[in-house]
Amino acid sequence: MKTILIPTDFSKNAYQALFYATQLFKNYQCHFILLNTFSVNTPVLTSRLNPSKGGELYKKLSVESDAKLTEVYHKIVRDTDGLDHSFETVSISQPLTETIEKTIRSKDIDLIVMGTKGATGAKEFFFRQ
Repeated sequence: MKTILIPTDFSKNAYQALFYATQLFKNYQCHFILLNTFSVNTPVLTSRLNPSKGGELYKKLSVESDAKLTEVYHKIVRDTDGLDHSFETVSISQPLTETIEKTIRSKDIDLIVMGTKGATGAKEFFFRQ
């Protein structure tokens, strides 16, 4: 079984990359990991005025990420009905490159498929010195 990591920002391009990967490997049993990372960057001043703001923002972003991943999960399951694929969703508040590196090791990833419009961090990940 192939394990394929699909980082997503919920864009049309990200979904097209996911769908393309499912079709590319339609004759293979694959496990797809749909990954979304998010970041809580609360300004220092706001944090000092109301310390609970950071926690509230984290919870809101986490719930939103989980909900959008669930939507993508249901859509891809519908769109690939009949294929021998399984899907897992992962939502985490960590930098994308760090999360991809950890996931490669912990989930024994065979392939990463990303769909982007512009350079959304991929350049730093793949072409760093």
